[in-house]
Amino acid sequence: MLPNDSEEIERLDHFHCIFLALLGGKLYIAPLGQGGHSVRHVLDIGTGTGTWAIEMAEYAFLINFVSCKVFCFKLTCWSQRVSGR
Repeated sequence: MLPNDSEEIERLDHFHCIFLALLGGKLYIAPLGQGGHSVRHVLDIGTGTGTWAIEMAEYAFLINFVSCKVFCFKLTCWSQRVSGR
């Protein structure tokens, strides 16, 4: 298990920035909303500090997000539309 400290939070946030750069600034590459299908819910489970869920909720304002974390790193700055469990 990885530590739950400021160094780990910084590492995970840096990892998020690396992926954003690799994806050309895109938060996702899945074909969301294509083919006549609409996305209404996103489930984020243990994928980091919550940065992706917060940024995605701000980007896709018509989607409901549930973010489940083992450790809630950034609970105080979560969007009102992101529910932490």
